[in-house]
Amino acid sequence: WMARVKAVVDYAINNGMYVMLNSHHDKWYDRMVPGQFVEVEVDSKLNSLWTQIATTFKDYDEHLLFAGTNEVITVENGTENWGTPNAANLAIQNKFNQVFVDAVRATGGNNSWRVLVVQSYAADPQNGINGFVKPTDTVNDRLMLEVHYYHHWNYCSEKSSDHSYDWGEE
Repeated sequence: WMARVKAVVDYAINNGMYVMLNSHHDKWYDRMVPGQFVEVEVDSKLNSLWTQIATTFKDYDEHLLFAGTNEVITVENGTENWGTPNAANLAIQNKFNQVFVDAVRATGGNNSWRVLVVQSYAADPQNGINGFVKPTDTVNDRLMLEVHYYHHWNYCSEKSSDHSYDWGEE
């Protein structure tokens, strides 16, 4: 698996592109139910994941960025919470960001200064940014905050049934 990831990263970089490598909706850390998972186990697994990835790519230059998670949300009462996060929701994402930064930096090489991409809860610029805590880092000015903005949803979503939104129209 890692050999294939490395091959694809190499294709892009060898063609003069930048690559942002992320962990994308892995079910073992995404869609958590606050209070119903073993935090130390999830943190350990996230640490192991990013230690392995970062070790593989530690000699790559600034053309490679790492993003620790993607749109992490929680599930409460059987419903995905894409809305306003509470303290428990925020704590999960903020902890994941810190585990990610610590794991990557610990591998050394170019990872000691590589740009690392962290997210707010649900990568939401409206609800998730409140309560975002910037991770502690060993290097200055090498963290990037990523948000995703899908307004207007009918325009952005491939699931829009009426396709009524066109560019420039509300």
